[in-house]
Parts: sequence; C-alpha cells; structure tokens
Amino acid sequence: MNPAVEEPLAARSARLVDDLARHRYAVLALLTVVLWLGTGAAVGWQGRDWSYFLTGAHALTGRVGLHVYARMPDLQFGPPALLVAVVFRDAGPGHGWALVSAICMLLGVVTIRLLERTAVELVGRAHRVETLVLLGGPFFLMTWTLPAVSQGHPDDVLALLAIAGAMRAVVSRRWLLAAALVGCAAAAKPWALMVLPLALAVRGTRVRALLVTIAVALVSWVPYFLGDAETRRVGDFHLRVEQTSTLHYLGFGVGAAPAWPREAQLAVALLLGAVAVLRGRWLLVPFVAFAVRINLDPSVVYYYAAGPILGAFAWDLVVPVRGLPVRTIGAWLGLLAFPTAVLGGGTGDPVSHALIAAVRVAVLAAAVWGVAAPVRPGPGTLRSAP
Repeated sequence: MNPAVEEPLAARSARLVDDLARHRYAVLALLTVVLWLGTGAAVGWQGRDWSYFLTGAHALTGRVGLHVYARMPDLQFGPPALLVAVVFRDAGPGHGWALVSAICMLLGVVTIRLLERTAVELVGRAHRVETLVLLGGPFFLMTWTLPAVSQGHPDDVLALLAIAGAMRAVVSRRWLLAAALVGCAAAAKPWALMVLPLALAVRGTRVRALLVTIAVALVSWVPYFLGDAETRRVGDFHLRVEQTSTLHYLGFGVGAAPAWPREAQLAVALLLGAVAVLRGRWLLVPFVAFAVRINLDPSVVYYYAAGPILGAFAWDLVVPVRGLPVRTIGAWLGLLAFPTAVLGGGTGDPVSHALIAAVRVAVLAAAVWGVAAPVRPGPGTLRSAP
C-alpha cells in the first residue's frame, strides 16, 4: 500500500473518532433510542418478567397489602422496585412497560456517565476516557437492553445505577453517599449486597459505612416485616439447577433446588471484594461480585450479564488494554454473543453446554486474577488500602 495514501487515511480515521468522541453522548443517545425501539418492538413491549412486578403491585394495593412478600415468596425483588410497578402499571402499552423500559434505557446512559466521571477523577484523561466511552458504550447498552427492555427487570436497573453512583461517590470520598447508594441497590435487588465492600472503600469510615449500608438496605422492608413476620419466607425461595449452569457441572442434578447458592454467592463475593478493597483495588469489586453471581447461580439468565459487563466497563475506563475497552467487549462476546448466537442460547449438545460453562468459569478466573491487577492512581486518587 502506498504510504502517501495510507497516512492521510489513518489521519482522517483518527479525526473521525475524535469527532465522534466529542459527541459521544449524542451517539449513545441515538443508539439508545434505536435499541429501545428495536428491542421493544421485538418483544411486543412485554418485558418477560414484568408480570411478576404487576402481580406484586396489584397485591400490595389490594387486599393482600403488606402480606405481599409473605404470600408471594417468589417475588425476588425489593420494595423500591415493587413501587415502580405500582406507579407505572397503568401508564400505557404493556401495562406501563413501554414507558418504564424507556426510562430504564435512559438510566443506562446515566450509568455510563457516572462511570466516566469516576474514571476521569481517578486518572484524568491520560488515555482518552472519552474514546473508551464511545467504543465500549455500545456493548454496554446492548447488554443493558436485557434487564431494561426485553426481560423486564427495573430492579436490576435500579441496583446497577446505584452501584455506579456509589463508585462515583467513593472516588470523591463521600463515604456516606456511597454507603447509602449501596444500601439502596440492595433494597431494590437483594443480590446487590454482594458489592458491600465497595461501601467500605473509604479508609477510616468503614464501621460507619457498614452500619449505614445495612440500615438503608433494610429500612424499606420494615413495614412488610411489621405487617407480617412471615415476610422472612422470601429467603426460602430457591431456584432450580439448570442444565447449562456451572452448578450442574459441579455435580448437582438438573432440577435440584439447593438451599445454599445465594449464601455461597454472598460469602464468596464478600470475601473477594474485601480482598480487593484491602489491596486498594475497590474499583474491581462490582466485577468480582457479579462474576461470582453468574458462576454460582443455579439458573442461566442472560440479563445477569449486565452486572459483569458494568464491572468490566468501569475497569476498562480506568485501566484499558492497549487503549481499548477489551474487557468490556470480551465479556459481551463471552457471556452473550457467543452463547446466544453461536450456541443457540444455551441449548444443544453437551459439548455446547460445556463450552458455555467454560466461558463463565473464564470470567470468574479473570475476576480473581483482576483482584491483583494494578489500578494506576492519578493525582488526588483515593487511597483506600490500609
């Protein structure tokens, strides 16, 4: 190739990327609208699990009232998410889901903004955070459509948004806000308690942050426990082991419903998250926690991938690989594109099942390795390690 032609072409390409990076949120906003319209139309504006929220909302505002969680232990989301259904259940098509999904997609862009601000405050713009947002943002948003539109999970959206906000608060040393946001995330979706170490990242405030996080996580449940002590039955609900889950490859029979996976997820995630915080690498807590979640869960649910990809994206914005969001793209390929497009969404022969399980184990291995990966500090960076 003629170097005289190649160089101007490379320069033009670089200028194009720079221009798009400057207008990255216009690009991401346009993509958000396209993804919302396309995904919503494909599922008929019926989020798959939105019906659970509607059932709970009707029960809460009907005769069941505060007994709702005691009588419906399969409602595996917290009171804040239930209130979303109460407010929006009659707001347009799909019993409000068209409007709720639009708001959820908008919150996806807000989440990206929070992650970007966290990265900028940590490392400045030494490696062009704006370009990383432009390149990694579409993969994040494509994943975000799963809980936000097709699967009908505003609880996950609220939890992930709050966790991104907590990361922003930690880097600004606002420990009270960080603890409150992690508590809010756990109130909306109980599994979010796995990122509890994130709230403890600010040195010298850890005991207070722990108490605030737990208090905020529990306060929205108080009326339900006072109204019916059997609300504790929510913890008695157990998922069944699916054929392509990692637990099945560890020897658990398909259809079994072991009682310990949620406790194991919490214990392992808290342990690895604590290691990350003590080593001054609190940024990796979400990625570690969400990788543990998908690998120790009895079920195989693709919208769970939004968690690890959020964690990978946050990591990429601070410590990219060769200036690219490699982890974000790799997590998207390994957790979504590869299983759904190549292997038919997790169905098929045993070899396919084994490959999908291997992908999940690889993500967990990356998370464990990542605890020891350096997060290069910039001027004014929070020092969270003792």
